[in-house]
Amino acid sequence: MAVELVAAHPARKLVAAAYGNGQIVIAQPGARDELALKIAGPTPTTLVWSSDGKMLAIADSGAVSLVTLPDALFKS
Repeated sequence: MAVELVAAHPARKLVAAAYGNGQIVIAQPGARDELALKIAGPTPTTLVWSSDGKMLAIADSGAVSLVTLPDALFKS
């Protein structure tokens, strides 16, 4: 499945990526670890990190979700 959207974290080496099947993951570019936030559903139309990087807004054609993430998401 192809990546449809990517949003770079404002302060850390992390990206949020959304796929056409609705899957959303957070990962460190070039690393094997990833965190699946959603495994399927409507295709996201927008991914936006908060300015402090603690929240990720996810929008699709019918809803907006706000995900609060822990400070220790991945090892630094």
